[in-house]
Amino acid sequence: MGPGFGESIVCHIGGNEWIIVDSCIEPKAKRPAPLLYLEAIGVNPASAVKLVLATHWDQDHIRGLGEVVETCVTAEFSCANAFLKDEFQYYIDEILIGNQDRGAKDIQQAFQSVKKSGRIVKRATPGRALLRRQAANQPSVVLWSLSPSDKEHDLFLQEIADVRPSAGEPMRQAIARTPNLASVVSLLVIDDCAVLLGADMETKTDADRGWNAVIDEHAKLMLARAGLVKIPHHGSKGAHHDGMWNDLLETATFAVIAPFGRGESKGRPPTDDDLQRIRALASKLYVTARHTTTKPPARNPTVTRGLREGNIQTRSLSKSLGLVRLRKAAGGEWQPELFGPAFEVQMPQKIGLKPQ
Repeated sequence: MGPGFGESIVCHIGGNEWIIVDSCIEPKAKRPAPLLYLEAIGVNPASAVKLVLATHWDQDHIRGLGEVVETCVTAEFSCANAFLKDEFQYYIDEILIGNQDRGAKDIQQAFQSVKKSGRIVKRATPGRALLRRQAANQPSVVLWSLSPSDKEHDLFLQEIADVRPSAGEPMRQAIARTPNLASVVSLLVIDDCAVLLGADMETKTDADRGWNAVIDEHAKLMLARAGLVKIPHHGSKGAHHDGMWNDLLETATFAVIAPFGRGESKGRPPTDDDLQRIRALASKLYVTARHTTTKPPARNPTVTRGLREGNIQTRSLSKSLGLVRLRKAAGGEWQPELFGPAFEVQMPQKIGLKPQ
């Protein structure tokens, strides 16, 4: 699911047990989208969610994460091992200097909730089963983490060290340059069905980084190929790797993209070229939302000041949550349902992500 900025995945693993991967905010209710979705279909997140996974710390993946972890009291919390290092915890404190959020408050709240409830954070490292279920009359389930590699872990911590103020230097806000470092790619295997969740993993030339390291780990574990993939990093060209398609996925693969809806519209992923490239490789391709190019109308400064002084927040009524729901019975085919602005990409055509 994704409203155009942000994304989250909820996975039903049978027996009314669920996994939540990342979090985003539903634009109208201003609450975490995965919680709203589960509540809407009659699922109690407090008892039904068994694992919450934060793939990385970038704002479009963790907004509302703190409330998700706090609500899902019986769920384990998992994240990259680098999140648990003192360097990262100090770094989060420095990001919050001057009340600049950038998603840091959500991470902080998540860790506080885990600590308060006595839960233990499960470190996502290559080749680790973050969740495993073998129960009578239930499908077997394993959620494998395939990254980040040791080198990505070390680079992440090194970047944090680079942006932190030195001794004697005035306090300032710490801003990382590459928030996708240490991204957790996972493979969910339910009986004979596998789903690849690509997070924001990107392609690097080093053999021990990026998709090269993920593909190597998948081969070591001799894991199944996936028939469904959450496309990495919003479908951007920098996340493309032929080996992902050739070695990790089945020939007929369903694919889903959550777009990135901020910044210059021309450079936002996925572009039309990105969609054409991915659609040529996938048997079906779905996108949770279209890029929005509309700007809020100019407002009189006096009105703006009055709203601010009255602590009144405004929101766009045109935004809505896009949802791609894919269901699969044992031995059956994926059955898609699209909600809100979500749409299927057809071939051949220029897709045009702009609103029609």
